[in-house]
Amino acid sequence: MYWRRESTDILGQFRAAVGRCPHDPRVRELLRALTAASTEFVAMWSEHPVQAFTPATKRSQQPAAGRIAFLPASPADGSAP
Repeated sequence: MYWRRESTDILGQFRAAVGRCPHDPRVRELLRALTAASTEFVAMWSEHPVQAFTPATKRSQQPAAGRIAFLPASPADGSAP
């Protein structure tokens, strides 16, 4: 439904998290895997989205479950990588 907007928001949050721990080998490996697996990820990553986490309802249309909505959460102290 809102895939492009939602994925851009999440990718921006991920990029902000990567900036907090850029030398973490787990982060580097995840970036390598995403880059190898998805040309769409590569294209979106090259746009350099950065966004702080803001709670917002995420919506999706799933083939088996139908329309779903959820409200993701993040640690309040920002300790998660």
